[in-house]
Amino acid sequence: MRTVVILRRTPDAETEELARISASAPGTPVDIEVLVPEFREGLAALGIGGTIPDGSGRSIAPDDGEAYLDALLVTYRGSRLWAREVVPDLQ
Repeated sequence: MRTVVILRRTPDAETEELARISASAPGTPVDIEVLVPEFREGLAALGIGGTIPDGSGRSIAPDDGEAYLDALLVTYRGSRLWAREVVPDLQ
């Protein structure tokens, strides 16, 4: 399983996880879990859950699975809102 989190910097300079997007296996659509319900509409307005660019000009949809996770990492790289891949704990 591969997971990407969407994070934001709060006005107090804290980091908050807004959503977790996971692909359970290669070739499967992603699963999107909104962690802060009051941000659901805002995340949708930013394109999370819809099609987003992949950095090469192609539109990638949640049905594209891991390619969608890669596109999130390319598209959301701001200082106040960004995507980060969750590295599994190897213990």
